[in-house]
Amino acid sequence: MRPEIKAFYARVDQAHNDLFTEALRLESKLKSETDLEELCDWVLVMREAKAHFEQLASKCNAMQELSIKMGCAIYCTLPNNHKYVLKAAIKTAYCTAKPDLKYSASIPTLKKDPEKYYALTDYLGIERDHATARTVRIHWPSFVDHMTELTESGKPLPPGIDPEATYPVYKMTVRRNHSILGE
Repeated sequence: MRPEIKAFYARVDQAHNDLFTEALRLESKLKSETDLEELCDWVLVMREAKAHFEQLASKCNAMQELSIKMGCAIYCTLPNNHKYVLKAAIKTAYCTAKPDLKYSASIPTLKKDPEKYYALTDYLGIERDHATARTVRIHWPSFVDHMTELTESGKPLPPGIDPEATYPVYKMTVRRNHSILGE
């Protein structure tokens, strides 16, 4: 693990521990607060603090997603006899990761493209009245699995699906083997 990534995690972990302890201490003070103006200030501070954490969480999520996409893209270019491909996993000192590449496509909508929408729903066996009323919807994870099976086996895509609208769906299952900070 690169030192700067480990150092970032160490700072986040320490900040979490410090701030959570402080939040518990402040919560006990809050429970005895009776000044209305002070309570309004509490609301403001907690809202703003929450916004900071949500912003950081959003940035961490974006970097996690980028790491997954980049890792899967590199994994997909490895030869079939590569050790990671043979084991179907990547083991590090900290984790075991299993990249997973699936395929999907933009699903046509009744409003924007009814002809393609009905072609797809007919293919899936959805009765027209249910397709029109949209009482039955396509289960996204199952659709992705189906598209992956078709793509990998070289079979044609379902009617209504534009081949130009297909795209990869990168996922990665990561199981921690050891603590990042070695504790």
